[in-house]
Amino acid sequence: GERIMKYCPDQNIRLRAMSTLAFNHCEMGRKEVGRAIYETFPSVEYGRENQMWWSLSEEEWLPNSRQRIELGFDILSAGIYTLISYQLLPDNELLAVIEKRLALDKILYDSEAPDDDWGNARLYYHYARTLLRLNRNTEAFEKLKIAVKCAKGFDNRPEQIVKNSILLGDIIIKRSDFETTDSRALTEIMRDKWLSDEDFEPVRGTDEFKAIIEELS
Repeated sequence: GERIMKYCPDQNIRLRAMSTLAFNHCEMGRKEVGRAIYETFPSVEYGRENQMWWSLSEEEWLPNSRQRIELGFDILSAGIYTLISYQLLPDNELLAVIEKRLALDKILYDSEAPDDDWGNARLYYHYARTLLRLNRNTEAFEKLKIAVKCAKGFDNRPEQIVKNSILLGDIIIKRSDFETTDSRALTEIMRDKWLSDEDFEPVRGTDEFKAIIEELS
């Protein structure tokens, strides 16, 4: 990583190597070292896509605008996800945040969020957890069923999906676009890892929860 940072002529590859190195330092407990590396990154405001508009030809205006929308949505979505995942707000406010996040999909994609998406499986899982913490169990199981549907759709997604929206234009989603170090099916990860969370303890013995586990098996 350090050699790539020093000698590689491609800036994006260098930044990716720096990001990996910083992350590894943080994972090993050396957060100050990782933070120092992160602090050298350029700000989003002065990124290439945001700054190059004035140099573009008319033919490039639409693709650049859509690219900025997509990048902006990714940043917004990541920020919202950290609020939810790390429970940075009271549960009632987290519910509002989750609903706002789902509304963003309708704006971006001109429709409901796709049900074959890893992120939406995770989002509805958090939706269910939050409702359970508020003792709204019936609603929680409704959201958990959607999470299961998303997980099953993700596991059985085709090699490529082509969609279209006003804001993004053509959207090409390849099966290979999403890969993690965990090679298990998402349904298996949800069953064995996500649903082991303590928030599900009050309902673990119920018929509804057992049916969810059975559907994931």
